[in-house]
Amino acid sequence: MRPHGPAPCCHKQQDHLLRKRFSSRLKKLFNGYWCRIDNTIQRFAVNSLHLMLETNVKPITTLRSPMNAIVVVAASEGGLAPLRHIIAMLPAHCTGSLFVVMHIGWHPSQLPSLLEAAGTLPATFADDGMLVETGQIYVAPPDRHMLLQPGVIRLSEVSKGPLTWSAADPLFISAAQAYGHQVIGVVLSGAGVDGAVGLRTIKEHGGTALVQEPDDVAVPAMPWATTRADHPHASLPIGDIAQCVSALCMQY
Repeated sequence: MRPHGPAPCCHKQQDHLLRKRFSSRLKKLFNGYWCRIDNTIQRFAVNSLHLMLETNVKPITTLRSPMNAIVVVAASEGGLAPLRHIIAMLPAHCTGSLFVVMHIGWHPSQLPSLLEAAGTLPATFADDGMLVETGQIYVAPPDRHMLLQPGVIRLSEVSKGPLTWSAADPLFISAAQAYGHQVIGVVLSGAGVDGAVGLRTIKEHGGTALVQEPDDVAVPAMPWATTRADHPHASLPIGDIAQCVSALCMQY
């Protein structure tokens, strides 16, 4: 006697149909999410390029680009600990120069002191016209964008507002244009999309593009956006990134 209810094959068909509908809806949501992310990245790219045109900074003098590693790092929420981990791995005789942009808003910052205490290299807020030295950590002031020209640091003002601060993309783009293959770009934990356009530019100019592995971060939005914008050379846990940066710095 045939049991009551739908046949087993009907259950399989219904299950397949439900899975197909769910998969289709999930795909639309996923594509819509990344479409919004891509649009945000594109707007950020335009804003970054406009910023570099508007600053119109000129070299103080013609300086030769030193043949040392130029490490540029973007960090935001949850990025201080991994940043300190990288600095702790750099040797005292490091021949590279490290440039840091961290989203700290308009508040007074002790970031150079915190970074200096993490390792053996001296750290300081960057100043306009400051010459680039090896074995030094430069931090973007909270109210300035930090840009690089061969052998010199330039600063530009940030339009004051509740959601504006020094950004990594202008630093990354200018570093790529000034130093090319010497640049090592690193994007760490943080919210938003800052660093995505800049890291892609570094890669296009022959530099090295590294991203903290999203599963290894407190806030994965910046690493995700960077990976979405263009595949970096490597997405690694912070311990591996620190070793990689240290090794690359010693190659110059």
